[in-house]
Amino acid sequence: MKSVDHELPFQLYLKGVYQQFRKTKEGNVADYIPELSKVDADAFGISLVTTDGTIQQIGQSQCEFTIQSISKPFVYGLVLEDLGVETVRSVVSTEPSGDAFNSISLEPGTGRPLNPMINAGAIAVTSCVKGTTSDKRFLRILDTLSQYAGRNLSIDTDVYQSEKITGHRNRAIMHMLRNFNVVKDHPEVNLDLYFKQCSILANCNDLATMACTLANDGINPITGKRVINSELVPLVLSVMSLCGMYDYSGQWIYEIGLPAKSGVGGGIIVVLPGQFGLAVYSPRLDIRGNSVRGTLVCKQLAQDFGLHLLKIPKIAHTVIRSAYTLKHIRSKRVRSAQGKLILEKTGDKAQVFILQGELRFVTAEAAVRAIYKAARIKKFIIVNFRRVSNIDAGACKLLDGMISQIKQCTDCVLIFAEQSASLFNSSIDLRQQNQDVHFFDNMDYAIEWCENQIIARLVGYYDIPKIALDHNELCHGMSPSQIKIIGRNTRQVMYNPGDYSIHTGQKSENIFS
Repeated sequence: MKSVDHELPFQLYLKGVYQQFRKTKEGNVADYIPELSKVDADAFGISLVTTDGTIQQIGQSQCEFTIQSISKPFVYGLVLEDLGVETVRSVVSTEPSGDAFNSISLEPGTGRPLNPMINAGAIAVTSCVKGTTSDKRFLRILDTLSQYAGRNLSIDTDVYQSEKITGHRNRAIMHMLRNFNVVKDHPEVNLDLYFKQCSILANCNDLATMACTLANDGINPITGKRVINSELVPLVLSVMSLCGMYDYSGQWIYEIGLPAKSGVGGGIIVVLPGQFGLAVYSPRLDIRGNSVRGTLVCKQLAQDFGLHLLKIPKIAHTVIRSAYTLKHIRSKRVRSAQGKLILEKTGDKAQVFILQGELRFVTAEAAVRAIYKAARIKKFIIVNFRRVSNIDAGACKLLDGMISQIKQCTDCVLIFAEQSASLFNSSIDLRQQNQDVHFFDNMDYAIEWCENQIIARLVGYYDIPKIALDHNELCHGMSPSQIKIIGRNTRQVMYNPGDYSIHTGQKSENIFS
């Protein structure tokens, strides 16, 4: 797993969100399971894992807790692989229930649970896990969830025993399923398996990695191993979208628009396909059994970065087309021998990034991460936007945060080139908000300016060599004596890119070459 610098712009954003909601005290821990009432009600952690395997986290992101109902979509995927889609659909439907997670609701006529995300559906699904013994069946569940997490998970035996002793409502659900022949045998054995499944321990980093595995088409972004068949991932994400937040699912998908699953242990996972997995842990629950802080965090991220699933992005694999230093790539400016030597030796102090495609959250975050890391060791960064087709509001926030961090944490000079106003699908104007950034409409001018700064820092002046008059094409055909007269009566004046040498209609006795 790739670790990140805690001063990265998105890491700072997470810190801000964490500070914003850590004071929230609404909700109560789940006390109907006695062991869950013993947890720290104020525990709070956030983790986000992108599909390139990078994790960004804040708070108690490595605090373990029982995943409870967050196990449901992953076990559902396992059973889909075991039995096939049609067989599983004969056991459990995929319709939103609109009921609480522990409701005793079955489909009229068939007796099927309405979906695999409510307890009735999850118990039916768990009863379908293959294995010759109960222990082997649980080990299959534990191993599958461990593969999603990228490490070996374990069970909280105290919570398991507590759920087993007090789980009378789930026991009633199980016997109703047995009555309708949805579960065909051994109701207590299968219910015990379900209690163990809910008692598996994980932390935010684990759950964000598990969610990101679904975001990454079933391939764990850390281990690179496929955990679930690619064709089944959309089915799992679909039931998460429709039913993952119980009787809040409709409002969730309307407001936030991302597949999610909550658990009464205080966790919430969120998936943005192709981009990231998010996990939040905070045990205080609302009346629907969803983490209060977790819901607030997810709403804030979705709002700030425009993450709604139905907002269709056109995302390239990477927006960094190329990256190079000025050691070998130069501007068109003619340099003296000394200037050339300086650039040959120190041109690697300046890094150029050529961006391409659309800058949205995940592509912009990866680019910002790379630029910021370069800024920690380079003296100049040039970012070229010529091939960028659009920059949305979320990307603008990341760029703005990156600019602030570079100015605060490094002495690196940041230069933006060929960044037209038409690129921005946002109210943020980076030119107006960031006076510390140097903007150039022409890439060659940006490189030339950067070269001048590098040379001036070492020799104390800009390296713009004088062109001898006898080599100037304006003096072609003149005699040596004439050139000498011109030389005695003129002086060389240099203009910076963007300066006006003469205005229309203005009289001038200057010679321009």
